[in-house]
Amino acid sequence: TFAGRRHFTSVASNGSRNDAKVPPHTTGGISFSFSGCGWLTPWHWGVADALMIRGLLTSESRLAGASGGSLAAATVATGVPIEVSMESFRRLANLCRKHGTVQRIEPILREELAAVLTEDRVKAMSGRGTVAVTRLRPRPFKAPELVNTFANADDLIGALLSSCHIPFYLSPKASQDWRGGSYVDGGFGAIMPPILGYVGVMPFLPRYIPPPLTKGFDRSRLITPQLTPGFPFYFPEMLYMAAFPASDQRISELFRWGAEAGHAWADKHEKQKKAGKGGGEQGGLTGG
Repeated sequence: TFAGRRHFTSVASNGSRNDAKVPPHTTGGISFSFSGCGWLTPWHWGVADALMIRGLLTSESRLAGASGGSLAAATVATGVPIEVSMESFRRLANLCRKHGTVQRIEPILREELAAVLTEDRVKAMSGRGTVAVTRLRPRPFKAPELVNTFANADDLIGALLSSCHIPFYLSPKASQDWRGGSYVDGGFGAIMPPILGYVGVMPFLPRYIPPPLTKGFDRSRLITPQLTPGFPFYFPEMLYMAAFPASDQRISELFRWGAEAGHAWADKHEKQKKAGKGGGEQGGLTGG
């Protein structure tokens, strides 16, 4: 397990760095950590939508995300309606299907993020939302580096683009320039941002993910497709859809299956709570 003693580098909105513990789950709501997922973000939004309907993801919940999961965490934390996020995602996917995906995503994604992450919404992100990035420069190398304060919308968008930056895939560049440094995808070191007490959310079956990438999380208690036995997509198909945008129909299916997983987890949580087992941190990162 990840011990509560473990330190990560916290990055302030002015770009300064100091070693400090990432704030653990201490709020009245349940907090969630969304995994890297590429183009599978609609599954995350489906989970989030179900959890909000069930009253388990609330304004007191803290949210974290890596790569595609950072988009889900940021939009939900800043109050962007789920349907608005999905519409924006469909526009992005349609443009990439028409004009190409590899090395062409960044300007379109930046434009879509700027349209939904307005300055008034971004104020809600600092302190509530965490974005995982991988720092190449300045040294030392850090994976993951967890960022939880943002000066403005441009700063948050820079963090999200850094978290999503697979070298030579998001754009022709090897890395993302942000806050005077160089960054790449936030899921390289840990597929889900590892924060004490957060519930892990991942659109892949745990058996396909190397254990070091989910270190500290109870793999049997994550929110994943293992909660929905009828999940129709095989792992190779999921990998392809993570790399290249699926059709509008598949995007809607991913959202629905995410919602099914969210409701299934909520059912388990409520049963455990009634049984007195305290399901509030079910699947969360455990202390030492």
